[in-house]
Amino acid sequence: QWSPEVSWKVKAGLKHINPEAMAPGYRGDINLDLLSDGSMQGDSLQARVILERLAGSLLDQPLAGQGEIGYAPDRTAVQRLSIKVVDAELAADGSVGAQSDLKWSLRVPQLGHLLAGATGELFSDGRITGPQQAPRVVGQLRAGGLAYGTMGVDRLDADIDLDLGDSQRSNAAVHGAELRLGEEVVERLALAFDGFIAKHRLEFSADHPQARLQLRMAGGYDGAQWSGLLQALDLASGPLGDWRLQRPVQLAFGPERAQAGLLCLLRADAHLCAEGEWQAAGAAKGRFDL
Repeated sequence: QWSPEVSWKVKAGLKHINPEAMAPGYRGDINLDLLSDGSMQGDSLQARVILERLAGSLLDQPLAGQGEIGYAPDRTAVQRLSIKVVDAELAADGSVGAQSDLKWSLRVPQLGHLLAGATGELFSDGRITGPQQAPRVVGQLRAGGLAYGTMGVDRLDADIDLDLGDSQRSNAAVHGAELRLGEEVVERLALAFDGFIAKHRLEFSADHPQARLQLRMAGGYDGAQWSGLLQALDLASGPLGDWRLQRPVQLAFGPERAQAGLLCLLRADAHLCAEGEWQAAGAAKGRFDL
C-alpha cells in the first residue's frame, strides 16, 4: 500500500533575536545557525535538528552552544549538546528509548548570571539507563548559598540511585540546611529512601526553631498506589509539647484513593486521634478525636 512521504532538509540562520519578547526580563541578542532534516510517512516521524552555532549574549553575558537532537518513534537522541552562558553550562549526550543511555551535566557557579536578583551556585550530573518505561536514574545535586526574593537555602545535597524497573535495590538521600521561605526557617532537613520500589523504607526529619519532627515509614508502590505503615512519628515542640505515635498506622495513597487508618498521637496529658478516606469518585470522610 502506497502512502505519501514528506521529507525536508533546511538550513537557516537567525540573527539578533531578543528573547525578552517571550520571556520578560531575559534581554539578549542571540544568533544561531541551524540545520534540520527528516521525513514523515503516515504517523511515523523522523527528524534531526543540528545546532551548528549559538552565539551572542543573554542578560549581558556571553552565550555559546552547539549540539544535535534527533527524534524517531522509538528513540530520542542528544549528541554533544552544550549550552553556555558565561561560566554556566548545560551539557547532555546520549539517547532515551527502548534502551536508554543519557548523561547530563549542569554547572552554574553564579546563579545571578542566569536569574536576575538571585545568588548561589548549583551543580548536577547523572545518567539515565535502561528501558524508557522503567529506567535507572543515578545522579547528584549540590547547591549552596541559593537565594531569590524571600526564598533561600544555605546548603542542599541530593544523591539518588533509583531503579524504576525494580531489578535492583534503590536508594536516595537528601540533606538541606537553613531553608528559608519568608520569615520561616527550617534549620535542617533530611530524607532517606532505601529498598525496592515495591518494598522500601522512608525516613524524614526536620528541625525548626520551635519544633523537631521525625517520622519513619515502610511500604511499597505497586504501579497504582503506595501502601504501607507509618511506623513512627515524633514531634518535639516547646509551644506544643512532645508528641509520639501510639502505634503504627496503615496508609494508602494513589490518584484515585487515599486512606489513613486510626492515627493517634500521645502527649503526657493528652491524646489526638484521626482517621480518614478520600476517593476521586466520591466524597471524603474522616473522624477526629481530641
